Amino acid sequence: MAARSTSLPERFGLDRLATPIGTALLVTDAEGALRALDWDDYEHRMRELLRLHYGAVDLSQRSAPAAIKAALSDYFAGNLGRLSAIAWRIAGTPFHKRSGPRLRKSPPAPR
Repeated sequence: MAARSTSLPERFGLDRLATPIGTALLVTDAEGALRALDWDDYEHRMRELLRLHYGAVDLSQRSAPAAIKAALSDYFAGNLGRLSAIAWRIAGTPFHKRSGPRLRKSPPAPR
């Protein structure tokens, strides 16, 4: 029989943001960092990925910080550099953890 985990589940907030390409799902932690961004059509997959990365997750409806929503709205309005303003924490492989911050610092490709 598998041992039961006695640790408390991670607590994250879930918010939605209308964008020109669909409704974005924003998962944030108690400190206001973005933990996941996915699309409304893939909520089931996102929840499964959160479970795989964090174990038990308590995901409740909670507004994402205004700064995250503003940066994403600006991004979709064409200000691609605004993504660098988002505080985020990512789980995943060592590759994910190394490449995420590097991608965030990369300048957007010219249009």
